[in-house]
Amino acid sequence: MKSISKTSRIIVAVASLALIATYFLPVWRIDLTAPQYPEGLSMQIWLNKLSGR
Repeated sequence: MKSISKTSRIIVAVASLALIATYFLPVWRIDLTAPQYPEGLSMQIWLNKLSGR
């Protein structure tokens, strides 16, 4: 039985850390500016919620 190469192990570890990070960091951020909103609008999209300012 072949073992997994060192490169493959590193790639899997990085991918795992990226997936874990999505629980603590926003996945997407949208910033909008318009004349009606001088301070602008901001929306953050998390894994399990939406938040905005």
